[in-house]
Amino acid sequence: MQASTSPIFHGPYQIIWNSTSLNALKDCAYKYKLQILDGWWSKDANIHITFGLAYHKAIEIYHFARARGASHDLATLEAVKRAMHDTWPDMLLDSKKSRQNLIRTIVWYLEQFGEDDPIETLILTNGEPAVEVTFAVDLGVASPSGDNYSLAGHLDRIGRFAGDLYYTDLKTTGAALGDYYFENFSPDNQMSCYSFAGKIHTNLPLKGGIIDAAQILVGGSRFQRGFVNRTEAQLEEWRDDLHFWLSLAEVYAKREHYPMNDRSCRMCDFKRICAMDPKVRESFLASNFSKRVINPLEVRT
Repeated sequence: MQASTSPIFHGPYQIIWNSTSLNALKDCAYKYKLQILDGWWSKDANIHITFGLAYHKAIEIYHFARARGASHDLATLEAVKRAMHDTWPDMLLDSKKSRQNLIRTIVWYLEQFGEDDPIETLILTNGEPAVEVTFAVDLGVASPSGDNYSLAGHLDRIGRFAGDLYYTDLKTTGAALGDYYFENFSPDNQMSCYSFAGKIHTNLPLKGGIIDAAQILVGGSRFQRGFVNRTEAQLEEWRDDLHFWLSLAEVYAKREHYPMNDRSCRMCDFKRICAMDPKVRESFLASNFSKRVINPLEVRT
């Protein structure tokens, strides 16, 4: 049971949600408990998270530098410098997602989608570029504690393309790129969350999302851009379903029981843990997983 002093939780109830915690809840209640409430993450997952965050930060620095008037070359240099000075965990030294591959991916991405990017970064009313836009949206739905539920997260960038406004999202993957890859995001909880919350937070007519995907290979990286749009009716449907999922989370929390969805085990990081006798799971988690508690309000640095 979570401490009631946490801004994220009030007693056993999660109040502030993001796409990561919703993903876990929708996959499996027991996975939600292990990953979000208890904070267990596989070491493989941490590798992808570390690489992805470093990549996001470098591209963010590039866009901020360009908005300040820096040339493409100087902005690229600033992005690479940040990636070079980031602490790099030992677990990534021999990984495909190494620092060398990170630097190469940053430079090659910016060669393709940097200086000649048809997306024009939006400048906000305060004069700042709409880069790394943090949102926290009140859902207007009360939890059992009396606090309203809210959605929090980050939009990588908001920009104008062909006269319409879009949020953009960077993805890194080992999967092959193409139409099949981008079809995975419609429907998709994260992209629907961004579309729904982004419109409310910015009060802008966001048409949808643009995904810039990077396929990370041993000897290089490939890139492709895809569009993810949501109609108003689709967003209303997602919102209504969200209210149902929140009410279901209340049931789990109240009963302090998070049932295993054994139809979702196939690609789950916790499959081998759930296959064990319940009495020995905790010791295997401590030996093979690491702790990383999700905070939807955390600012990415």
